[in-house]
Amino acid sequence: MANTGIGIYRTRGRRGRSDTAYVTDGTSAASVPEDRYRQQGLHPEFDRLPWFELDDADRIFQPPAVQREAVGRHRIPMMVGLAAALVLIALRAVVRWWA
Repeated sequence: MANTGIGIYRTRGRRGRSDTAYVTDGTSAASVPEDRYRQQGLHPEFDRLPWFELDDADRIFQPPAVQREAVGRHRIPMMVGLAAALVLIALRAVVRWWA
């Protein structure tokens, strides 16, 4: 990527790898190692880029199990409402039969 790219955030290197910066030029993006970022003179300065941690990703992306649990919580009131409607229909039929 040429000097036209800008850094968006940086991530910590894992397992002995160097820190990287996520760089984009508006049409494409790539993770660039810290030494190459500094060598190419990209902006903003590497030290000024915000850190993107795994905790940030956890707030952005929810695992499917959590999403399914959230959907399941909305089904309970719906099922209670459906059961209550069926009970009312049955009671109305019983009242009509006794009348």
